Amino acid sequence: MRDERRHGLIKRDDQRSAGASDRDRILHSSALRRLAGVTQVVAPEEGHVFHNRLTHSLKVGQIGRRLAEHVQTRFPDAVRALGGLDPEVVEAAGFAHDLGHPPFGHVTEKELHRLCREQGLDAGYEGNAQSFRILAKLAVRSENYAGLNLSRATLNAVLKYPWQYASIGKHRKKWGAYPEEKDDFEFARRNTHSDRTLEAELMNFADDVAYSIHDAEDFYRAGLIPMEFLVSDGPEIDRVIKRVQERTGFTQQQLVVAWESALPFAFDRRYTGTATHRSAVRSWTSQMIQRYVQAVDVSVNDGRPAFTVPANIRHEIELLKGLTWEYVIESPTLATQQMGHRKIIRGLFEAYLEAVSTRPAVLPPRFQDYLSGALADQVYGPLDQKQRQVRTVADIIANMTDTEALRMYRRLHGFSPGSLAEIAPM
Repeated sequence: MRDERRHGLIKRDDQRSAGASDRDRILHSSALRRLAGVTQVVAPEEGHVFHNRLTHSLKVGQIGRRLAEHVQTRFPDAVRALGGLDPEVVEAAGFAHDLGHPPFGHVTEKELHRLCREQGLDAGYEGNAQSFRILAKLAVRSENYAGLNLSRATLNAVLKYPWQYASIGKHRKKWGAYPEEKDDFEFARRNTHSDRTLEAELMNFADDVAYSIHDAEDFYRAGLIPMEFLVSDGPEIDRVIKRVQERTGFTQQQLVVAWESALPFAFDRRYTGTATHRSAVRSWTSQMIQRYVQAVDVSVNDGRPAFTVPANIRHEIELLKGLTWEYVIESPTLATQQMGHRKIIRGLFEAYLEAVSTRPAVLPPRFQDYLSGALADQVYGPLDQKQRQVRTVADIIANMTDTEALRMYRRLHGFSPGSLAEIAPM
């Protein structure tokens, strides 16, 4: 059951497991390659000191795989009782979890959601649901079916939010699949409980570990998180802890303990980039990841996975995230960039929405095929023609890198017409 594929066609002469094959399909996809040009927190062109969405996803996959291997060794009885655990599947899910992340970061996700809903697409746009849609529908492997034809286990492992969109309740804030992916979602979730699978839990925790640690590392090295003040400046420490308290609901005492155990207090000066300083940073990140991986506990509760992370580890992770929020994400510089990014996304959406009904030749050829080709009903499901057009516009924009989005905005609005010799994106 776990290895069953959405469209059958399992290779009998392949030495790889289904999970290994899924991992390779995702690794070789253009959807994953695109993430090299997509913002993690700051734009990729800011420099290699910062992670982009691709380097983040690769680390999530690697940490997830090590988590799975640790759980297999440490909790074999629980793994058997839950029907198995495949490190290849966890790594594949880590690679895939951010495929639906649009250009420029979360500001685009919110803007696309608003624009889609204004045009009558109730489910709007959600990055996690878009990742599932890419795997199930948009990534190309065969002209005979949509998507990558992944196994049930891998599709399930990607579902950080294992429910579909609903217009009321918690399912309207975050969800794992759009209504048009109903058949694929039900295939993935067949014979599972309402919770995440163990493999999805491991992927999700790997995501938390990766970005809490590597964002703190990135912005310390860039001089944006002032570790040197956080070591010695009592009022600044108190201010940051209070802000994290407000965001998380943790107590002051919990965060003070996390502060003392998580922060690299050896970093008592501004980052210099010397070999000694670089090795100190590497030592900290390695020790923290290993500590977090080895801290998890897995058991079985009424046939369901009970995945537990100790409270002190949760506190530390949220504290590290809080440093990035306080010193980077909420900075005025980033806010001005995001205002410009929203305008670019609105301009692209309006231009493509006009083109999709009046000049379809403007659309990338693949998306023209989706709208009018033999797989249209498979790609769009129950959506009517107007809804299919709106979803296509969102798909096109979400498939761009940051640079492609800016270039196409300029081109479609006449600011920079480009050259006929240019290769069209996507």
